[in-house]
Amino acid sequence: MINIRENPASKLGWSVVPCFQISLHVKDKAILTDIEAFFGGIGLNKQGKNRWTFVVFSLNEIQKIVEHFDTYPLITQKHGDYLLFREAVILIQRKEHLTLEGLEKIVAIKASMNLGLSKKLEQTFTNINPKARILVRTPEIPNPFWVAGFTSGEGCFFFNIGKDTQSKLGYRVRVGFQLTQHIRDRQLLTLLETYFGCGKYYLSKDHRHGDYIVSDVSALADKIIPFFSQYKILGIKEQDYLCWSEAINLIIAKKHLTQQGLDQIRKIRENMNTKRVLVESESATLVGNENDLS
Repeated sequence: MINIRENPASKLGWSVVPCFQISLHVKDKAILTDIEAFFGGIGLNKQGKNRWTFVVFSLNEIQKIVEHFDTYPLITQKHGDYLLFREAVILIQRKEHLTLEGLEKIVAIKASMNLGLSKKLEQTFTNINPKARILVRTPEIPNPFWVAGFTSGEGCFFFNIGKDTQSKLGYRVRVGFQLTQHIRDRQLLTLLETYFGCGKYYLSKDHRHGDYIVSDVSALADKIIPFFSQYKILGIKEQDYLCWSEAINLIIAKKHLTQQGLDQIRKIRENMNTKRVLVESESATLVGNENDLS
C-alpha cells in the first residue's frame, strides 16, 4: 500500500510512505516471525486485536520486498497492485513525491490500488486520472508449493453435520475443501479444476467472489488428501487439515453411519477452525524460493 497523509511539517502538506504488510490470526504469529527472519530481520511484527501483522515501511527495507517479488512474481490480480506499488516506490526513491507533479502521479497510482482513494484524497486531488492497471492472466498453476502456500493463507477445510430425515441416524455429514477469491481472480480458481482433476468453481449470488469447491468424498480422499500430505500446509491451518482428513477417513470407512462414528466426527469438528483452542503455533520453516504465502 501507499500511505498518503496530511503533514503540516512537509512543504506540500502531505507525507508519502510505502508499506508492505501481511496480517494473520494471532494463532499464526510463528509464521510471521519466520517471514521476518526470511527477509533478514527487516520490518517488525505488531499485535492487534486477534491478529499479528508483519509490517515493512522503511524505504531501504521496502527495496528488499520489491526485489523479492520481482524475482518471484505473484500470480493473482494482486500482482497488478504490486506493479503499481513498485512504480510509486521508484518515484519516492527519486524524491519526486516532494514535488506537486510527483505527488499527483503517486495519488493517481494509489487511486488504482486496493480500495482506491479515501474521501479526503478524492476531495483534495479532484483532477486525478487513476493510473491504468494490468489485468493478470495466469496461464497455469506454477507449482505445488504455490498451491500449498496459497491454501495456507486462503483455504478452508470444512465439514457440516445437518439433519436429514432420509438417514437412519437422522443426520448427514457434508465435507469439502474450499478456496475463495474475489471475482477478479475467477480465471485463477478455474485453473484448479484442471490442476486437481476435480472440484468446480461456483460464482456467488452477488457476483463479488467465487469459490473453488471439492465436495466429492472420493475426490477428497484420492486427490486432495494425498496432495497436502506431500505438500504441507503451514501454520495452525495444518491442524485443521489433519482433523479434517481424519474425519474423511472415518466417512470412507462408513463410520459416520453409526452413532459412535458420528459422535467421533462431532468431537473432531469441535477442535477445528474458529472452535480450536488457542495454542502457540509451532514455527513453520519457509523454503526459500518454493513457498509463496502471498
